[in-house]
Amino acid sequence: MTAPIPFSSRQSKAIFLRRVLPVVVWSFSALACAFLLGRQSSWKDFEGLAMAQEHEIAPIAVGVVESVGFSLFERVEAGDVLVRFKGEELEARLATQRAEFDRLEAEASALEMTLAENAVGVHSGWLADLRRFRMDEQRLRIETLGLALQLEEARMEIPRLQRSLAGSDEVLLAVSTVDELARREHGRLEGLAASGEVSQSLLDEFKIRLLASRRARIEAATARDDFELALEQAKRRLEDTEALKQSAELDLQEARRNRDAFLARLPSAPKEDPRLVALDQAVRVQRFRIEEIMLARRALSLKAPVAGRVSQLAARMGQAVLAGEPVLILTEEHAGGVLAWLPETDAALLGRLEEVLVARVSDPGNPHPVAIIRKGPAIAQLPPQLWRDPGLPLFGFPILLGRPEGLNLVPGERLLVQAKVN
Repeated sequence: MTAPIPFSSRQSKAIFLRRVLPVVVWSFSALACAFLLGRQSSWKDFEGLAMAQEHEIAPIAVGVVESVGFSLFERVEAGDVLVRFKGEELEARLATQRAEFDRLEAEASALEMTLAENAVGVHSGWLADLRRFRMDEQRLRIETLGLALQLEEARMEIPRLQRSLAGSDEVLLAVSTVDELARREHGRLEGLAASGEVSQSLLDEFKIRLLASRRARIEAATARDDFELALEQAKRRLEDTEALKQSAELDLQEARRNRDAFLARLPSAPKEDPRLVALDQAVRVQRFRIEEIMLARRALSLKAPVAGRVSQLAARMGQAVLAGEPVLILTEEHAGGVLAWLPETDAALLGRLEEVLVARVSDPGNPHPVAIIRKGPAIAQLPPQLWRDPGLPLFGFPILLGRPEGLNLVPGERLLVQAKVN
């Protein structure tokens, strides 16, 4: 038996470099390619748009536009008055309601006198006391309604005075400018008259014009102060009336508790006096009418539900608008989510989406995770903004995604979307 041929270390190293190392390198390369191919196949790339949160501003009743508070693309805050409608019809309804309320008060006073006269005779006793309790309650209800009507009148008056004050400010600015120009011109003419370049009669004529401009400025300033004082009084009257209404409501609750306590002491529930029942129904009718006026008064001004910018403006001063007709579209400054479209050819992957990443087109290397909120029920056409060929529409399955954290998207911004498929 022959002995094995010994290998030197140099020979072993040469064999390793020629035979073993290439096998190891190619094995690792195959694994890396398989990993990359597997990762490439598990992610799908498609596109989406940042959703614009739009709010249509429309009246709930027919009206005529009195003023528009903001211009196109102007920023507004939540609660700002966007559009105001004319309130002549509501003011007429308020005047009619005031007359109706005065008649109700007169009828209640006449009934109270009649019940007081009847209580002196044979009808005295617990029945007269019960009528008195009910009459006190009705009287407080009428007082509360009267204060509610005064509140509506004050809330109608305050915006009108505010607009008048703003108009008087503009008038005062205009006449003050005219007066200042007239004063400067008068000073110039005085210098020319002293040197004999203009006649004294021309200077005297211009003095009359200067006095007229000063008188107009004083009148405008006085009117402005009157409007400001009237506005302060109206606001103070509103505050006082609100306090009185709260006090009257507390008194009404106390009167009802006293009536209930008195009824609890009676052996049986008495029948209602038909005259008091009629008064009660009349008070209810007036309460409903005042509530209608409250709703109509609130509908005269359209306020911004959220902060944003005016993206579309259809209202014009003097325009008659139907109920539900949009007069303005308010768009929030930041997108509320992402709407993506999975290509039509990948329909089978719709239920296998897991992790979703969103990135800006300008910064594709900085993706942000988002949540899948809902998936569309059918294939839909993509917006033209996402078409590769303007003449070739694209279709896909819409997917509603959440708002990516830490990424302030501009409404309508084009985005890159990556979805992991399980």
